[in-house]
Amino acid sequence: MSARALLVAVSIMFACIACSSGKDNLLYVQTKGGAELRQTAATNAVLLAVVPQNSAVEVKKGEAVPGMSGGRNGQWLHVIYKDLEGWMFDKDLAEDPVTALKASWLCESDQYLLLNFYENGKFMMKVNLCQGIGTVYGKYSEETGRYLLAIDRRDFTGFAGANITEVAFVKATAETLRFSMTQTNGFFSCGPWEGAIYRRTRAATE
Repeated sequence: MSARALLVAVSIMFACIACSSGKDNLLYVQTKGGAELRQTAATNAVLLAVVPQNSAVEVKKGEAVPGMSGGRNGQWLHVIYKDLEGWMFDKDLAEDPVTALKASWLCESDQYLLLNFYENGKFMMKVNLCQGIGTVYGKYSEETGRYLLAIDRRDFTGFAGANITEVAFVKATAETLRFSMTQTNGFFSCGPWEGAIYRRTRAATE
């Protein structure tokens, strides 16, 4: 192999390593209105920027700080966005960008409670946290007669010790879903309640 060919091969190898390592550290903003980039790991810290939905941020590994934001338990991540460096809450980020909306439903008993399913297998759900409305993101799977949501109960406050084992939406009719939850004790925040009906809507918003 000539010296020139060897140099080209080595350059390509290092470029690929750099690309793959950078990609592994990237997360994407999920919230429609953008996610806050703070100077330190706290909701009252100086706001550096509101990072738009689907924007990629580079996460500095090994520097997460446990905390809360908007009634959610999680971690503050040390990130880099363009020429800014700061902290973002992990529940506002995900491994994949938000993709096209697949379907959307509104709760009949509480119009603030929204459920969106996206084409990439992710969901967005508005829940009543007793002290305000919170947003939950995660993955869903479709089974016979229902949708099963992968929800981590630690995302919320207001569970009052509930041991949640399953969260699902049963297909009641072609246009409605019925909220269903399996638990051993306590209650699921302040809403939705067991059996709540969600009706399909064409005008989905967050």
